[in-house]
Amino acid sequence: GYHGALLTENGEVLTWGRGVHGQLGHGTRQQELVPRVVKGLPPAAQVACGGGHTVVRGRDGSVWTFGGNSQGELGLGSGSELQVFTPQRIEKWGDKFAYQVAAGGSRSAAILAPPPGGTPPRQD
Repeated sequence: GYHGALLTENGEVLTWGRGVHGQLGHGTRQQELVPRVVKGLPPAAQVACGGGHTVVRGRDGSVWTFGGNSQGELGLGSGSELQVFTPQRIEKWGDKFAYQVAAGGSRSAAILAPPPGGTPPRQD
């Protein structure tokens, strides 16, 4: 908890606040007092903050997560780290397109469906 995120018009995600679980996505546990760009993400369409993690939906329909993962909230599968400090793409959904994401507490959600026009999303 105790972190925030914003999405710029050009698709950049900036985070700030407490980073103890890696929820800022900057590769450290450091606190950030001013918004800082998260590196390693595609242009984003949406960002959501959970209690100790962050979920980002790319304009290409991809979903990226980082932060605390004690309850599997990052969606990275079994054997994944308990804390992830940089953005990781959720790969297991194949060619599904994420239309919306949400996060809260130690939970994450996404609305998935075939991509617009029936073609797979770009893999940037």
